[in-house]
Amino acid sequence: MALIEDVDMAETFGRPGRFEITRAIIQKGRSRLMVYFWFDQAGQVIAGDFAVKANLLLNGMLLGRTDGGVVRLITPIIGGDAGIAAAEERLQAFARAALDEIPRFVPGP
Repeated sequence: MALIEDVDMAETFGRPGRFEITRAIIQKGRSRLMVYFWFDQAGQVIAGDFAVKANLLLNGMLLGRTDGGVVRLITPIIGGDAGIAAAEERLQAFARAALDEIPRFVPGP
């Protein structure tokens, strides 16, 4: 079982504009994980695979840049459906703390 959706987390993360990420709940056997991931290319946050490829091509042609990175945050979902809210809170708290550090590791504009 997997639930995958793109969501705008700008307000949650305290960021201006859009901050679209992919949020997924994945399961193998009885183990469930919540995953946030997005692509960071030249300071742009991109959630979808197709959009990343299009942006990569465009940046390569216009800016001569084809660099970037994937940011992926994962936490276990402990317990039943009530564990989903706790997992969401953990990921959001970690993401807010980590967002200011990410530019040190992923090339910016």
